[in-house]
Amino acid sequence: MTMATQTSKTYRAEPLIGDTPWMTKTCIHALGRLLQDSRCFLEYGAGGSTRFAAAHEVKSLISVESDVRFLNAVDGCIQRDSPNLDWHPIHVDIGRVGPLGYPLQLKSMRRWLRYPSRPWVAGHQPDLVLIDGRFRLACALATAYYAQPGTTIFFDDYLYRPWYWTAERFLSMVAKPGRARIFKVPDTHRPHLRAALVSACRDPR
Repeated sequence: MTMATQTSKTYRAEPLIGDTPWMTKTCIHALGRLLQDSRCFLEYGAGGSTRFAAAHEVKSLISVESDVRFLNAVDGCIQRDSPNLDWHPIHVDIGRVGPLGYPLQLKSMRRWLRYPSRPWVAGHQPDLVLIDGRFRLACALATAYYAQPGTTIFFDDYLYRPWYWTAERFLSMVAKPGRARIFKVPDTHRPHLRAALVSACRDPR
């Protein structure tokens, strides 16, 4: 039995889940190094990164995903390959979604607020967070708001997407592997963080 029964009406082909993230080799290598030292890993956007983290034997893994069919496919891989993993799959219903879990209906915008905050409301406290799904800026800002100081954030596709760069106002950049950027959560909240988080929840990119 899969972890959810809801199905997407947008596309029917069974999702294929790779064993590495959709990243450059440089980024995959950098993420792998971080995973070696992680005990609790949170990822926004399930898929190849989930299997990759499981292969690195993280103690606890939390995956946030907006496409329940895709998450069910990932669940099948984890149950087959890593049945003893402490895995917490979290499906966040943001309305109908298309490829890559992108929301298709503006009328569901009120639900979008749930995506970045859901793992934190559930009480998880990861030491490493991967930003690689929907609402990327909002997810980075939610991590800045809820996570413990010093928490590491791996933000993929950051270099060429200037709409993400607001994150630098609220997080401390510590490394630049390829197109990704690695941040640390600072010791204190920076001014206007909460307002920026609420605003970013309107942007699913």
